[in-house]
Amino acid sequence: MPRQPSALSPQPLKAWLVIVPMLGAVACDVQVREGNVKLGVFSAEAKQEWIREYPLPAGGEVEIANLNGPIELTMGPAGPLEVRIDIRAKSLTESIAREILNKGKIEETVSLERVKVETVVPRGIHGSYEARYQVRVPPGVAAQVSTTNGSVKAVGLAGKLKASVVNGAVELTAISGALDAAVVNGSLVVKLAQVTAPIRLETTNGRLTLELPKTSRADLSARVVNGGLSVSGLPVEEPAQRRIRNLEAMLNGGGPTVDLRTTNGRISITGTE
Repeated sequence: MPRQPSALSPQPLKAWLVIVPMLGAVACDVQVREGNVKLGVFSAEAKQEWIREYPLPAGGEVEIANLNGPIELTMGPAGPLEVRIDIRAKSLTESIAREILNKGKIEETVSLERVKVETVVPRGIHGSYEARYQVRVPPGVAAQVSTTNGSVKAVGLAGKLKASVVNGAVELTAISGALDAAVVNGSLVVKLAQVTAPIRLETTNGRLTLELPKTSRADLSARVVNGGLSVSGLPVEEPAQRRIRNLEAMLNGGGPTVDLRTTNGRISITGTE
């Protein structure tokens, strides 16, 4: 249950809760005991829809911390922050799936200028628990998101964004604010609408792809530990050697820092019209 807000904490404007048992989605339970393999199928599913709206002013911040599931962010209109979560529990039977669903929870921490929503996955369960987030971010609100065993997608954000993913991919499109993104065991694809603030992108065991307008003014720095680096469509001198791992360049006279780092992967940088 959400924590009761204090006198200084704004209360969520709206809240809805729907629980729907379902059959059909399939997952597998593999157990190995004394050299014998036992395969079970998680064919029963219970679902819960969790929705909140929070008044959050420009300059405020939202943090989403997830486990076992994706996070999608879009730019919303001026007004409240909206968080929707599709929660799914799977097991061998419907009753066990519902039990798993009831054991998990979503925790809220709310103040005047900051909202944190976190997934608490139940432990010791015979099945799976997944939370899928959809967040509409008002203009001027910064976002910080993290997930393990899931992905992050964001479209059209202009405020500061920090994203961290372990075992999953990150895809950020039409971004125009400050950005700090890191991925372990997954790819990172970023398409910038413009460069107006510092950008830091890093992958470990995964490819990093960056697209930015070819007219961008930026101080570009890129380094690869194990892998290659390629640049196209930007006013950067071609290196003498075929395979490069380090690049320093001032784009169109220089500007905000664009810092790219990859370990065990490849960096591709493209200038777009």
